Amino acid sequence: MILARMSDAAAAPLVDGLMAHYRRNYGAFVDDEFDAYVDAEFEPPRGALLLLVAGGETIAGGALRMLGDDVGEIKRMWTAPGHRRQGHAAGVLAELERLAAELGLHTLRLETGDLEIGAIRLYRASGYVEIEPYGRMSAHPRCVCFEKRLEP
Repeated sequence: MILARMSDAAAAPLVDGLMAHYRRNYGAFVDDEFDAYVDAEFEPPRGALLLLVAGGETIAGGALRMLGDDVGEIKRMWTAPGHRRQGHAAGVLAELERLAAELGLHTLRLETGDLEIGAIRLYRASGYVEIEPYGRMSAHPRCVCFEKRLEP
């Protein structure tokens, strides 16, 4: 896994793949999702973008950003379609949690959509519990949110 910036060429498959997926599953409501955040929010010292690259191909990734002093948010979780169900997302999530703990965060939150059955299964298996919708997408009827307290 590598730390990257949203502007890096290796991040393009993640961004493009997520945008296409969001449009297909959730429509125009989420079109501005990638414009809602400044890329620097996903860079040290207050965030991270992790990419799993193998053979020159970006096959999975995810990001972390700060929500508050002790609370972070997982964003941009994605795995290339041909590489799903191989544990890559779980590895990315675990590494993002490790980085969050290094930043002193005690809680992580995330938003997803109710159509993301595999992601929801991963989050629950990783110790996340469902919470009331929060944030930008909270008004979307398909929004599902989760939270996890990190070990000290």
